[in-house]
Amino acid sequence: MVEIVRSETALTLAEIARAAVAARKADGIELHLLAWEFPPDVARLLRSAPDPPVIPVRLVRLPRELLLPWGRKPPLFVEAGELAAEMVRHPDGTRDVRLTDFRPGLPVSPRPPTAALRERAERAGFDFLDYWAVDFNYDPAEPFRHQWRCGRTSRQRRIALQSAARCPEADAGTVAVKITDVFGYETLTVLQTTR
Repeated sequence: MVEIVRSETALTLAEIARAAVAARKADGIELHLLAWEFPPDVARLLRSAPDPPVIPVRLVRLPRELLLPWGRKPPLFVEAGELAAEMVRHPDGTRDVRLTDFRPGLPVSPRPPTAALRERAERAGFDFLDYWAVDFNYDPAEPFRHQWRCGRTSRQRRIALQSAARCPEADAGTVAVKITDVFGYETLTVLQTTR
């Protein structure tokens, strides 16, 4: 079963559940949803949904190589990663972000990951973290701004899991956290802040 959704339409959990039911009725055993980009947090929300879909669902990114004549053949299809973070409020009224969980997106096709790699990604996802950044005043209509960032270098392999920005507290707003993993794929999560 193939369903084409307009590219500017945001994918919701209700739409995923509807597609899973339709795939199940067509005797499907697993649903792969392909897109250039997925909305922030949809993979994490799907995993933690109180009513899971009727069949397993994989969110798979379409590879950019599909658009390039000189790209990798066959192109590598990769699952969407999952990222969880929380706000840290300091006594002086400033705030930071702490990463709490990360699962990198792993290849689906043409070379699926080994069981050992999949198990390590589940158990120690931060081992796959290469770089991360925070936009403390995120606007989805604007490009992501790297207001604070941290990454591994060849000399410094350890990476902080909490920002050190000491950003002044705003009345309310949206904070976005973007991770780049060792495979070069980005995962984004969005946090709503209140005073």
